[in-house]
Amino acid sequence: MKWNKIFRVRLGSRILACKVNIWNQELHTHYGVTNETHDGMYIPFWDFIEDISLQRVIESLREVQRNGFAISDIYIFQTVPKLSFRAIAFEPFEWKEYIQILASTDLIDMAYLKHSVMRGRAVLRLSEKDGTKNTLVHHLVSESDLPKSIDHWQLFSTLYPEMDKPIVKVDKLRLRLSKYESFR
Repeated sequence: MKWNKIFRVRLGSRILACKVNIWNQELHTHYGVTNETHDGMYIPFWDFIEDISLQRVIESLREVQRNGFAISDIYIFQTVPKLSFRAIAFEPFEWKEYIQILASTDLIDMAYLKHSVMRGRAVLRLSEKDGTKNTLVHHLVSESDLPKSIDHWQLFSTLYPEMDKPIVKVDKLRLRLSKYESFR
């Protein structure tokens, strides 16, 4: 059930408007990790539009790897059984460059891009939604050998044992976890 109403009050030659939304819908709590590194940089997280093939996601990310961004290996995850894909790379970038990378990626979920810009960071969901499983489905190998966020790499290689492991390990991960709520 959803209800919305706009209240308007005339103030001389101006109008003050207030919009009220009321809804009754089940709320789900999810947990994720932000893309912020301990030194103020950001690693690329991608969230793609729903119901596209893995091949189209791979092509989109390959294009980003080839077109001026020195991004090394990219790991692609699927929320099985849905056609819902997310991806991650571990090279830290300045905020502006990270947003350029995200915005230049075909098939990116525009709501994800918008919320990332509004929040000043991105969050990649780690918890699973009801009836789904997060699975590593593809590894895009690259020749780039830039420094990586060992903290993020170590976390994801622990969650997904089939992923390459970092050579160096840190004793305490310097990451920001995020709890958020959604209707899905």
